[in-house]
Amino acid sequence: MVQLIALNDVIVSPNRQRREFDQKKLVELAKSIESKGLMHAVVLRRTGDDFELIAGERRLRAMFILFENNRPFMHNGEAVLPGHVPYVLVDQELPLDMRVEAELEENILRVDLTTMERALAIKQLHDLRTEQKGAYDRSASQFLGEQVGHSVADTAREVHGDKVGASGEQDIRDALLIAKHAHDPEVASARTQAEAVKIIRKTAEAKQRIAKAQAFDPSKTPHRLLIGNTYDLWKQPDLAGFADVIITDPPYGIGINEHNTSDGRNTHEYDDSEEAFKLVLANLPGMCRTVGKEQCHVYVFCDYSRFNELFAAFEIAGFNCWLRPLIWDKGNVGSFGNIEVGFRKTYDCILFANRGKKKMQVGAQEVLSFNPTSTTAHGAEKPVDLYIELMRRSCSVGDAVVDFYAGSGTIFEAAAKCQVVAVGMEGNKEYAAIATNRLQLLTGQIAKSDVEVDLTNLL
Repeated sequence: MVQLIALNDVIVSPNRQRREFDQKKLVELAKSIESKGLMHAVVLRRTGDDFELIAGERRLRAMFILFENNRPFMHNGEAVLPGHVPYVLVDQELPLDMRVEAELEENILRVDLTTMERALAIKQLHDLRTEQKGAYDRSASQFLGEQVGHSVADTAREVHGDKVGASGEQDIRDALLIAKHAHDPEVASARTQAEAVKIIRKTAEAKQRIAKAQAFDPSKTPHRLLIGNTYDLWKQPDLAGFADVIITDPPYGIGINEHNTSDGRNTHEYDDSEEAFKLVLANLPGMCRTVGKEQCHVYVFCDYSRFNELFAAFEIAGFNCWLRPLIWDKGNVGSFGNIEVGFRKTYDCILFANRGKKKMQVGAQEVLSFNPTSTTAHGAEKPVDLYIELMRRSCSVGDAVVDFYAGSGTIFEAAAKCQVVAVGMEGNKEYAAIATNRLQLLTGQIAKSDVEVDLTNLL
């Protein structure tokens, strides 16, 4: 038999913490009670001749709306006439789970709760239901064709209503995650659930980076310098899906022919011909796709005049390219291009391509300001600090980096400072010799004099 009391006989203490209610949501709750019935009675306690509300104020206010509109509803299979409310007394033999349940429902829906208080209340409710029904067993549910145990989705429906979607389920998952970190003062002080989740993930990522840094042993993952034709070297089976990041500076397309000597000699010893560009264009995107992991970043140095063609080639190869080139600002340093025009070129472009949804390690700007290297070892050598900045954006400790055109070996020096593993390829013997010496200085080991050998085993 449903216990009923007149709505007007229920006393709501003026000292209750919750003072404001969303009228729109109360109307929605009233409609839900009218159509689906009241799931849980309000909880009262006797104070002398009066009955004071303990839990269920939102339900009580919703029933007032139904009363004002003369709308009956059902509870436990019985009709409840407008103006009355089903109740249970806390001083009666109310089962513990029902008492806790009522309190949790009331708390979860309070607007004055902190993020952590709400998360803990949801965890209590979820734990209570799991204890009552058992833990959710996905395999058993699939086998039997019916729900077995209590799931997060069940808790989501209880908190958000029967029409809960993926967002409602994720809300409960986030709340349960937050509750696990109740001991963390930074999480506990978060103003919103989204902020708390962000703090938790950021802390977890930081711990992972520290663990990787502590476990990193360069002697077990040596840098490699492969000498020969790049278009053959990249096909080695052990390089397939190897690279987290590719940083490369192809020997074309940077306006090199504008800097030739008076006798037409190319001071960089690069082939800046249309044929050389077409060779790289036809091969490099596929090379990056094969050598790169499913989640991979690619940086390709290029001239602005070549950017659109490179962009299209990498998009066709399945990469998502940043719409604008990154700019390497060389400062007030550069070479005169066509002296008949007289404008000094003080920048180079970089194509950025993302495969999968690899995230940046840090926020970054499109313009990178680094003075060119002062060394004369290689005419187009990029600053080590520039390579370090690109690695800082895209690499974590222990990641693998590949440079298909390693030149004098800038990639190795930058990789050593960033605690990542580098593989470089170079076909020019002179530059390979410079890169070899660089590796010797970095590792303290003597390389073989014959630079044509594969220096795979060099630490």
